[in-house]
Amino acid sequence: MSTLLNRIRSWALTDLKYWEQAALEMIAAGQPITSEGLRKLTEYFLEDCGLLPLPSVRPQLSFPKDIANDPTPSATRLQRLFNLRNVNALPAGQELHFGDQLTLIYGENGTGKTGYARPLASAGFTRGERQVLPNVATPYAGAVPQADIEIVSANSKKVITWRNGNHNRELGGVHVFDDKSIIAHLSRSNSLSFSPSGLQLLTRLADTTDLVRNEINQLIAEREKEHIFYLAFDGDSPIRQSVTALGPETNQEELETLAKLTADETQQIATLEREVAELASQNIPKKIATIQQEVKDLEKLKESLRAAENAVSDFVLAEVNVLARTFAEQQNRVREAGTSQFESDQFTHVGSKEWLDFLEAANRLANFEIAHGREYPSVGASCLLCREPLSAESVSLIERLWNFLISDVQSQLDRTQLSCSDKATALNNLRLDFFSEDLNIRRLVSEELPEIVAAVQSQVEAIETRRGEFCESLILHQVCHPAPLLNLDLSELEQITEVRKRDIQQLSDSDAGKKLSTATNALRVLKHRKILDVQLANITSYVEGRRWAVKARRSLGTTRAITTKYDELFQELVTDRYVAIFQDTLERFKKDFRVAVETRGQKGETVRQLVLKTSGSSRPYSIVEVLSEGEKRAVATSDFIAEVTLDKNCCCLVFDDPVTSLDAKWKGTIARCLAEQAQAKQVVIFTHDLAFLYHIKAHAESLGVKTVSHWVKNDENGPGFLYSDNSPVCEGDYKSANLAQKRYAEAKNAPPERQQRFLQEGFGALRTSYEAFIVFELFNGVVERFSPDISFGRLNNVRIDQDIIGEVIERMEALSRHIDAHSHSDSFAEVKPSPSDLLKEIDLFEDIRKRQKELKKASK
Repeated sequence: MSTLLNRIRSWALTDLKYWEQAALEMIAAGQPITSEGLRKLTEYFLEDCGLLPLPSVRPQLSFPKDIANDPTPSATRLQRLFNLRNVNALPAGQELHFGDQLTLIYGENGTGKTGYARPLASAGFTRGERQVLPNVATPYAGAVPQADIEIVSANSKKVITWRNGNHNRELGGVHVFDDKSIIAHLSRSNSLSFSPSGLQLLTRLADTTDLVRNEINQLIAEREKEHIFYLAFDGDSPIRQSVTALGPETNQEELETLAKLTADETQQIATLEREVAELASQNIPKKIATIQQEVKDLEKLKESLRAAENAVSDFVLAEVNVLARTFAEQQNRVREAGTSQFESDQFTHVGSKEWLDFLEAANRLANFEIAHGREYPSVGASCLLCREPLSAESVSLIERLWNFLISDVQSQLDRTQLSCSDKATALNNLRLDFFSEDLNIRRLVSEELPEIVAAVQSQVEAIETRRGEFCESLILHQVCHPAPLLNLDLSELEQITEVRKRDIQQLSDSDAGKKLSTATNALRVLKHRKILDVQLANITSYVEGRRWAVKARRSLGTTRAITTKYDELFQELVTDRYVAIFQDTLERFKKDFRVAVETRGQKGETVRQLVLKTSGSSRPYSIVEVLSEGEKRAVATSDFIAEVTLDKNCCCLVFDDPVTSLDAKWKGTIARCLAEQAQAKQVVIFTHDLAFLYHIKAHAESLGVKTVSHWVKNDENGPGFLYSDNSPVCEGDYKSANLAQKRYAEAKNAPPERQQRFLQEGFGALRTSYEAFIVFELFNGVVERFSPDISFGRLNNVRIDQDIIGEVIERMEALSRHIDAHSHSDSFAEVKPSPSDLLKEIDLFEDIRKRQKELKKASK
């Protein structure tokens, strides 16, 4: 460690700036980066880049020899998982106990294994999904999945309450690998979950220097805010333009020169104000504004007339008449295809809603019958309502009724009716009050062109009359024959409009107008210079701030140098070892996976990516695209094992169904790898694979790894019921009734709800003891379940007694009844088993076992 620190120290003194060195010293000394510390580092930064005066003497930096508060590898072990609430559909009251080395939890698919694994993934470390779902069948939508996790660390126990989505720092050494993890390991860049403690200095340094840069960026942002100085300068001028464009490149000397008015210029302001006032008294601007308004009114009158004429033009007339004719034609078709054809004296509500509902219901029933092979309607077929045979007349009536249902003529008529209504509404909304007597435009035309006032008014009235006839036609659906519009000549209106435009130009070009414009502009410039003088101090401060921001931004730098150094040291200390372990693990599968590891630096840490080794390909293919499901699992598992092997903080590995999609040979390889991991770390494995379960148990025994096994099962109340110290590979542990006896002892003094759980486990353990009795006592271990070998030499010691066999069958059936009548919930069967019932069954088992031993002994 001291060598690594010396290398980091030497590099920092030569490659880093003083403020970065100061940050590294704080981190190495274990000082928290407080607001005061951050302020000090920010000050050093500003001194380094010349934005603050550099003091004559700076604090001497002296890096510590050792890293303060260097975290030691965690010795945390999982003890038990219990008190689960709202986790999938798992039942209450279950406890999962973990062994110190290897814990195997067996259960078939759908029994709830993953429900116990997911809280560990959420609370610990995983590259997969952390989200845990509540019971989706529970009506309470706000239920939060949670559980209690008991851990042992430094010989002390502690219970941690986990809630969904909460990662617990104390469980950071628990690494979980499941189906969700595979894609994460194969398809994305991942930083290694650990780093040598010396290198963590560089990771923290990168984060701390970024904090300083954030502080500088905030100072920069303050100085780069948009200014509002230009709001003080009314109207346009070169001064206002210069102020609007203020920035780091602004020439401050020019602004200072412009801001200084001479005595003559100050006197000139008063002179220009008098001149502007005198010229303004001639009201030239007001005259121009008045004529401009008259031009607008004349042009608007012409536009309104043309728009109104177009709204009732012959083209619109044709449209109205088409709608009227179409409505009449469609109305006739509706009468022909409508309900009148079905009217009769016997039925008075033909065409009503009730009649139509009845007809539609009958049609749906007929279609259902047709879909099931019945021909309907057809002559002789039974009526759906009265069951009498249908006549040809009845068939014809029903077919016409069906045709009426699918006919579209009514909807066509409705659409045409809507079009008529919309067109009439649009015509009624047409504004025709644009030439009213109270309007200025009416008075203007009366004064200038009195001879055309009557013609314009007549045209407006003709338009209004024509509009009324159009609307009446649309409402009554009759063809319209209106009188034509007048042929109105508006050329005279256009002539007086052009005269006024020329008047405006002449007023603008007049000497008085030009003089007023010149004097106004000159006065504005002088006044803007006077305002500039008042604002100059603030403007100067703003420009200097912008220049400060430019210099600060150029000095910000990045964490690249830190990342480069981190990569160099990480490659030497970790990456090469990681790649070697990864490749060694892959080689155990006896297959060339063509997979390589690529690493790169990223903000003071190293990230890795698993890639395919390809050559000559037109495009790069990903591992996920090319490898089989089994190959992907083998590669991802090798990546996981390489990482946790090097991570000294990793204390526990949790695998959820680690051999799905693997063949028998690779299952054995994974089993060996995981058993080896259990020699150094706590390993927890959830699996439904019996062959893998046998392999892992066998490898654990050969390596001297202590194993604890549990069984997860479904019962009548659902999934997730745990049977401790029990599984298909535990038969050797059940040759006696010791485990059932242990559960009996726990049940005797337990409260009712816990007593029932202990009894169920006791009856289950005793049933397993009978199964072991059959394998090891009756058949002398000739054929052991899940073992590939048959010990035929043991056939010599097989002894069968029919009475014992009968009793074994009877007792197994009795135990099954006890277990099936048992429930983990608060509602039990009518007859609950008691501790005395369990003790009685234990005594019966021991008696049968004793008699079998005596039989074998007597035969010898």
